[in-house]
Amino acid sequence: MAPPSPAVAVRHAHSGDAERIEHIRVAGWKAAYRGLIPDEVVDGLEPDVGRRAAQLDGPTGTDLVADVDGRVRGWLSYGPARDGDAPPGANEVYACYVAPEAWRAGMGRALMSAALTHLDGAPVLLWVLKGNRRAIDFYSAFAFRPDGAERALERRGTARTAAGQGILEVRCRREAEGRVR
Repeated sequence: MAPPSPAVAVRHAHSGDAERIEHIRVAGWKAAYRGLIPDEVVDGLEPDVGRRAAQLDGPTGTDLVADVDGRVRGWLSYGPARDGDAPPGANEVYACYVAPEAWRAGMGRALMSAALTHLDGAPVLLWVLKGNRRAIDFYSAFAFRPDGAERALERRGTARTAAGQGILEVRCRREAEGRVR
C-alpha cells in the first residue's frame, strides 16, 4: 500500500469540524449508497450539525479528520466495540467517509492507517453495507474480512424507512496486529 500524500494531515476532530463532517457524511451516503438503498432514504438525508458537534465534544469514541490545506476532506470515528458478541477488548470503526470528490486521493487510507495505529493489539470490527464493493474492497486492503454477522441497516432517521426492505450490513473483522482470521 502506498503511503498517503504528505499534503494530508490527520488530526483529532473538534466541534468546529461538525458542519464539514456532516456535509461529507451526507454527500458520501448520496454518492455511495444510491442504488443500494431506496432513493427516498438517500434523498431524505440531512446534515445534523448540532448532534455531530455534541458527539465530537462527548466522552465516547475518537474522531479523526483528514485535513488538506486547512479543509476537512474525510472523517473517521472509532472506539470500543458495541456488539454484545464482540471479542473482549475489541474496538470498532464506527464510520469512515471521504468527500466524494476526494475519493482515491489517499484520504481514507490516511485516516484508516492513523486509527489502526492506535487500535492494533486488539481485534477491530466495522459494519459495511452489503453490496458496497468500493467500501468492502477498501477495508479488505486493511485486512478486514467478513466474519459472518449480518444485521438490518439501522441508522438514525433511516431504520423505519429501511426496515423490511432487505437492506443489510455485514460485519468485518480485523484481527489484532492486522492478522487475517
